[in-house]
Amino acid sequence: VKVGEVELPAPFSPDRPEFRRAAMKRLRPFATEGDDDSGARRRLARLERNLGRLADEPAAGALTDRLDASLHVLEERGLAEGWTLTARGRPLTAIHNEADLLVVEVMAAGLLEDLSPGMLAALVSSLTFRKRGPGDPSTIRLGGDFPSRFAAILSLASEVAEVESAFGMKPAQPPDPGFAHVIHAWAGGGELEDVLDPDMVGGEFVRNVRLVADLLRQISKVAPDELAGVAEVAGVRLVRGVVAMSAGTPSVDVDPDTGETQ
Repeated sequence: VKVGEVELPAPFSPDRPEFRRAAMKRLRPFATEGDDDSGARRRLARLERNLGRLADEPAAGALTDRLDASLHVLEERGLAEGWTLTARGRPLTAIHNEADLLVVEVMAAGLLEDLSPGMLAALVSSLTFRKRGPGDPSTIRLGGDFPSRFAAILSLASEVAEVESAFGMKPAQPPDPGFAHVIHAWAGGGELEDVLDPDMVGGEFVRNVRLVADLLRQISKVAPDELAGVAEVAGVRLVRGVVAMSAGTPSVDVDPDTGETQ
């Protein structure tokens, strides 16, 4: 194949990264050659840049491989049969989260059942919260049902990560308990100055609360009736004060003694 006087590698396979790298190498001398056709040189330079960008993009085959790996993981975990989701895996259609597979697994295992709205929000926060910056790992600072339920979620996350790794997928980050005590207090009607950790700025607090509220809303759409109802209540309790202001929605009042909305 000819482009002017530049012979491109054969076979002509522009979807393959090795072809694009070889073509770039052959084009480079012509892009700076000192002839009078500056337009040709510019076109060659532009083609070289485009090939460089393509070389950094995953090939179509890599995307297919990832889809196949995802399907194998879902089948291995009993969430799909072929290209069809099982009843256990059907909630995946409504869960939009970095750890969507783990969220559905946690729901299927009953680890979100029979909890108060505040405790449910705390457990869900472990699936959305990611500690920023260096420092020691997050520690559990909430009692009640949280430690045992979180331990079970952590164990389940390890199982899922093992299967994902076996099929060449990059596992999601493990659950993090670092925001649980904060959002539990917030869902119970605590004031911002009382619940906010000293090392967390207001904007980060709002962002994390909204992530939990959003995931609770998604869970409420696909969970069994009882869990769906608790998830809906928990989500409503979270969107108040600065969180409601940031979203431009009406704020609710939560009684700090009873945890009920007013």
